[in-house]
Amino acid sequence: MFRQLLTFLFIVFSFSAFAQDISQEIDTSPKVTAALYATQDAIVPGQDFTLLIEHQIIPEWHTYWRNTGDSGAAPRFNFTLPEGLSQEGGISYPMPEAIPYGPLVNFGHKGQIFYAANFKADKALSLNQDVTITASLEWLVCKEICIPETANLSITLPVAEQASPINQDLLNKAQTAFPQKRSFETASFKDENNIFSVSFSGVNTANTAYFFPYEWGVVKNLETQQFTTNDNGVTLNIPRDTRDITAFEELDGVLVVDGNAYEATVTRNQDTLIAETTPLDIVDDMMPKTTDIIGVDFSTFSFSTILLFAFIGGVILNLMPCVFPILSMKALSLVQHSHSTRLQSIGLGLSYTFGVILSFLAIAGALIALQLSGAQIGWGFQLQSPIIVILLAALLFIIGLNLSGFFEIGNNLGGVGHSFTTKQGYTGSFFTGVLATLVATPCTAPFMATALGFALTQPPVLSLSIFAMLGFGLAFPYLLLTIIPALSHLLPKPGTWMVKFKEFLAFPMYLSAIWLGWVFIQQAPAFSFIHLVIGAVLLTFIIWMIKAWPKTLVLRIISAVVLIALITCAGGFAFMQETPKTPQQQLEQKSSYVDFTTLNLANALMGERPVLVNMTADWCITCKVNERLALSTTAVQQRIKDTGIIYIKGDWTNQNPEITAYLKGFGRNGVPLYVYYGAAKNGARPEAVVLPQLLTEKTLLETFQ
Repeated sequence: MFRQLLTFLFIVFSFSAFAQDISQEIDTSPKVTAALYATQDAIVPGQDFTLLIEHQIIPEWHTYWRNTGDSGAAPRFNFTLPEGLSQEGGISYPMPEAIPYGPLVNFGHKGQIFYAANFKADKALSLNQDVTITASLEWLVCKEICIPETANLSITLPVAEQASPINQDLLNKAQTAFPQKRSFETASFKDENNIFSVSFSGVNTANTAYFFPYEWGVVKNLETQQFTTNDNGVTLNIPRDTRDITAFEELDGVLVVDGNAYEATVTRNQDTLIAETTPLDIVDDMMPKTTDIIGVDFSTFSFSTILLFAFIGGVILNLMPCVFPILSMKALSLVQHSHSTRLQSIGLGLSYTFGVILSFLAIAGALIALQLSGAQIGWGFQLQSPIIVILLAALLFIIGLNLSGFFEIGNNLGGVGHSFTTKQGYTGSFFTGVLATLVATPCTAPFMATALGFALTQPPVLSLSIFAMLGFGLAFPYLLLTIIPALSHLLPKPGTWMVKFKEFLAFPMYLSAIWLGWVFIQQAPAFSFIHLVIGAVLLTFIIWMIKAWPKTLVLRIISAVVLIALITCAGGFAFMQETPKTPQQQLEQKSSYVDFTTLNLANALMGERPVLVNMTADWCITCKVNERLALSTTAVQQRIKDTGIIYIKGDWTNQNPEITAYLKGFGRNGVPLYVYYGAAKNGARPEAVVLPQLLTEKTLLETFQ
């Protein structure tokens, strides 16, 4: 008992070593140093003058712009003026920058910045006196926490007949950061289809463009601002936020083009300044209307033909890379039970088949129910959950440990009897079928895509029948081997080699667990590889304790504590979001592909260059194989470059309603999907071509001619 208590205390203190020290000394030093400067050495009656307010912000901290974005607080400037002085207009702010924080994007400032305040002296202001201006300043400065800070500043200047400029170096520095006044012949906005479109004439070329509205809630700050330029100017298309702007006839803001900022007032425009056909209309027009993914009308097929397609697709699914880890388990199972009676072999085959079919029906039923409730999800949706992915990775890791001989399931069940062992074999076959389905469903095979597309258009009962046939196709080869004795006799005879073969088969399990761990890191970037290694060690430790120690209450408590800690940490990190790039970084990013959004695709289709769309996911092995062996080859990449193809990639690793809707438009319910839009000629673009799910370099080179 004493040894068990010591072990429990050791575990508790080990976990404490990973915890962060929350008793650090609180830093109360100011994060912003404020100063007040005059730009002339005297105040002249009847004339305007300017004061500069400097903020020197320490590294890694930021303050906020007048429109703070998704959170924060704008700075406040309150001036106490003597009689004869008045403030003219508002505060001049420097050009903001987009500052991401988790799922938010704020607008603010870093480093050294200047604000400007303009004042006017009354003509009757008496000469030969000193006047004092006091500024009461408030601002919010943030890093991982936000701190409100204040400053009370003052400046005293004489009143004289004339003044000389001072602090011109600071004034020049401030003016370079202030948005410049520019006369646009036309500057207008249009709110349509939840897209805020704003257009400016006179800007015919731009590498980057971004619009910062003064008003909050006008646009979704996290979304990339797509823009196009032509002889008429520049137009930015930005997803609308929740604020109702129908009452606004004018909106003020800052237009930033290639790093240069301009003050802009845009007016509501209902005429033809913006094309009547929106970019989203172009995407809709290019979608197939009555044909499926391979251009065949569904109405030409009977229901029995679709069931046949589903069966063939399920059989082919056995050859897909997604299912490779489970093929090793099935192969070992066939060898282990080659000495069984025919009745036992048939029972194992049927158990596996039931496991596959019931799993297909369960996943399909959940998918149909969620889709009927309005959710934009598709086939393979379960692996869009980081929790499911990490649990599946842990399961494959445990299976690998079992195959390696680290522990044996049922070691303590030797006295229960042969009948229980037989029952355990059927149960194991059933759950092998469940596991095969979980790993196989993220990918689609030839013929299977047509069946899935048809299933989307059918009532739930018919849809479930199609999914059940898919499951039967997946299980059929294994079932056939267990039913036909002549085939089972082809299996090698049991022997001592089986031990080594079993240990060898552990390595595909470990590789699959590593792959799923990598997928998990892509979905939950707050995790790192070291976290997964620690989790694997703790999981192994739990198994070792259960294997080596008697099943006491203390042991169960320790195991439960470690397991709960693992699950809690995984769940917490899984829902933490990666810090997104700023919109400017997204626009300036030099990459071989463009991230898929409906607007990105629409803007690409508005031009004349050919477009290739690749819908993929990190958990789809077929997708990764295609990218490695076909899409990423030197010849294909050179052909893409030579022909000017715009390569758009949609990442469905996590749930994305836009990608789901695009897949559904082509009759697809899963990835991969490859769509090629040929170059436009005389304003007309040829019909989209859907490429095979298994790509080859030759196929791509012929398509891109």
